[in-house]
Amino acid sequence: MTNRLGRIEFLIVGGGPAGSAAAITLAAAGRNVVVLERTDYSKPRLGETLPPAVNPMLRQLGFTDCESRDLRVVCPGTACCWGCEEPYYNDFLFDPDGDGWHLDRRIFDAALARKAEAAGAEVWTNSTILRCQRLDDGYHIDIRRGDQIEHCHVSTLLDAAGRHRWPGRQSRRRIFDRQVAVWGILRLEKAASARDRRTWIESTFAGWWYSASVPGDRLVAAYFTDADLLAPRARWNRARWDVLAAQARHLMVRLQSTSAGLLDVRVVPASSTIATPIAEDRYAAIGDAASTIDPLSSQGILYALQSGREAAEALIAAQPARALRRYALGIETRFREDLTTRRQFCRLERRWPDSPFWQRRAALATAHSI
Repeated sequence: MTNRLGRIEFLIVGGGPAGSAAAITLAAAGRNVVVLERTDYSKPRLGETLPPAVNPMLRQLGFTDCESRDLRVVCPGTACCWGCEEPYYNDFLFDPDGDGWHLDRRIFDAALARKAEAAGAEVWTNSTILRCQRLDDGYHIDIRRGDQIEHCHVSTLLDAAGRHRWPGRQSRRRIFDRQVAVWGILRLEKAASARDRRTWIESTFAGWWYSASVPGDRLVAAYFTDADLLAPRARWNRARWDVLAAQARHLMVRLQSTSAGLLDVRVVPASSTIATPIAEDRYAAIGDAASTIDPLSSQGILYALQSGREAAEALIAAQPARALRRYALGIETRFREDLTTRRQFCRLERRWPDSPFWQRRAALATAHSI
């Protein structure tokens, strides 16, 4: 069935943290907003860790402290084995923003989408763009929504689709490395009181590991390396996973102490990228669609929420063109700073001078022309 809709003032492609944050901001200002989300929020989503700085932002987006507690496992700090054999710790006990978070992203993203609806936005799940044509006064867009095709005129487009490509996307991406992640989710069988709720980071010869306890008696663990350093892709099973995990001594202790059973494993992109353009007339890229930073920072979801709010505020500012330029400059500046921080942090790991992975990290430029 085909329907012809009227005008949509703001169409947001992607219903993750950035898209929902933008929708909440725009809808709260009384603007007409539709969010397109290609899933129904039922499948696992990557990205689990939020730093303490997210707490005031989530309150601004309408989450009460009680609601927040239902969405997370409290993360009291980090444990890091980087440049040395034994871990060092960073506790959030004295952080003015409180504890960090470990999330089930399906639940978190769905909760953000409900906040957007409560603010007045429409959220269309199981919806994708079939065609996007740029016009002088906006866009003509064909949307598949369930078993229907909708034709609509859109005044302003916000791209919150992350790395996912869609027809008519307005920006290209510059890629700064070849990093991938072997991402796995494991079932925890030991009592909750025995679990370590900190974020663990551990470097190895050809990459580094991250692990975090998340809601639902689950543990997420991910191995980051360069695509050409990973063995040829084949079926991932527990035996192949264990070969990689065996390189990380503290991770293996953690897995054995919790009797973890592997539920799912996949290889996904984890490279640092930036969009061009980030923003222009009637268009803004937000969240991972604007830039993807190294997961080592654990700032990706926080940056997505911030960029969604910032872009929305720029689009409804008194002088949107000037505000959008400031927004794009902010994204570029943050991206450069992340490259610089990553290089400095990676240079601390000197145990494997012959490792291609660490050689590349030490040589990564910090002043790319963006």
